[in-house]
Amino acid sequence: VRRVLGVRTRAVPVARLCAPEVQLAMILAWRLAVAEQDARARAPRVVNNTDGDPLVLCADHFDVPAGDNAAVLAKLAAIEGAHAEDSDGGEVVIFSRPGNNMHASWTNTIVGRALFHGARLRVETNSVARADALGARIERALGALLQHRARELRGVEDVLANPPPEPRRAMAEPESPPELQAVLRQVLDRHYADWPDSSLPALGGRTPRQAAASKTLRPRLVAILKEFEYHEGSKLEAERFDVGKLWRELQLDPHEIAESTAPSASHQRASRLAGTAETANKSRVTRPARIPRPKDPGHVLELKVTLREVVPPVWRRVRVRSTTTLGKFHDVLQVVMGWTNSHLHEFEAGGATYGERDPEFSERKSDRVALLGDVLRQAGDRLVYEYDFGDGWEHDVVLENVLPPDPGRGKYPCVLAGARACPPEDCGGAGGYEDLLRVLGDPSDPEHEHTVRWVNGSFDPEEFDAAALNRAFHGGWYLPKDSDAPRSDTALPRRPLPRRGVAKPRRGRSSAPTRR
Repeated sequence: VRRVLGVRTRAVPVARLCAPEVQLAMILAWRLAVAEQDARARAPRVVNNTDGDPLVLCADHFDVPAGDNAAVLAKLAAIEGAHAEDSDGGEVVIFSRPGNNMHASWTNTIVGRALFHGARLRVETNSVARADALGARIERALGALLQHRARELRGVEDVLANPPPEPRRAMAEPESPPELQAVLRQVLDRHYADWPDSSLPALGGRTPRQAAASKTLRPRLVAILKEFEYHEGSKLEAERFDVGKLWRELQLDPHEIAESTAPSASHQRASRLAGTAETANKSRVTRPARIPRPKDPGHVLELKVTLREVVPPVWRRVRVRSTTTLGKFHDVLQVVMGWTNSHLHEFEAGGATYGERDPEFSERKSDRVALLGDVLRQAGDRLVYEYDFGDGWEHDVVLENVLPPDPGRGKYPCVLAGARACPPEDCGGAGGYEDLLRVLGDPSDPEHEHTVRWVNGSFDPEEFDAAALNRAFHGGWYLPKDSDAPRSDTALPRRPLPRRGVAKPRRGRSSAPTRR
């Protein structure tokens, strides 16, 4: 504005600032400044390493023939600029080069490191350029001893796009005035007193009392009552209605009825409106819509899934239809075990591998086509499910029984039994998980507070709730919640703690030098 006015330092009269052309110049200058600031805020944040390359955490996985780990480490350490270091998790080979492009005073630059995760070699770098260059050197030096398996990338944008949530503060339950509580109680009592004899669209125009006497409609009525229990349970205690009165009024037993035919998803969604909606035609009675059945339901496979190398064992017993593809079974296992579907996966069965199609691995078959019933045919058959090639979580999946389809049992998949929670993601495999439990169980450990924050303040290795898993599949009508589930000495409070700025704890390996 001073440039527009031709004034460098002296005061500017207010009259000149009020001139229309000067005001327009100030408005345009303000809009330009805001637009520039907005553009800077929208621009992706760029972080570079000391070579000037965009910072991307790269992890290349190589298959190594069984028993050749020592030979591979020896050849890696013989590469120019490489040296081996011992750590609690095994031997690590560090790769460096003289000097540094950004800091003239640095004598060397760490470009990456290599370490074993089970039978696989993992090479870690912090840019794609370094990963390509170091990978080419390793492949030239080791030749047929290695076969590249996969590459995982994690950029800065990925981290910034998923910031940790703000900590939730525990709030005391507000007390309603006694007068308001009495009014709410009267309204609820009047509403639910008439409800058993009200025609409901979700019951095909029938009343709940009529549905209770109908073998076809009774399961749908049970689903509606359970939905009422869920919503009433989320209210303040002084404002809840005892849904048990409706169970007794309709002479229904929720635990006995739970084994009946399950309502469809559309019926469950419609039941949420059943408590308040009234039918326009109470006199007209319509037959309930038929629930479509699949043309070929297939058999039901009863499977036991056990996570390898974790003691005490983490396991689940589930039932899945034989017509489920391996790709869908991967989704089921993610829910059943408690993973977050954040890494690559692969199935191995009968000498064949299944997963996502990749031109580099032509021998791998697509898991979107292969059916679970074609891979597991009779009791005793098994497959191996691997998740997260870095941590190397391998699961034994054993077929225990082949059952005929039973419409009266309910929907599939379903969880029958199990024990203990799956480890947190990215904790460093079975060895890292063991260290994590040790630190969580020892408040005097120097890393205890940091590790508690890393697990978001809430982790119980003994926690397992089959009802919660079945609710995740089918909306909550399946099993009662197990309120007596065991809790271990390592269990933490369920109140989450802030995780902002908390780095992943180290798990049994010495860290590489910081000059990367």
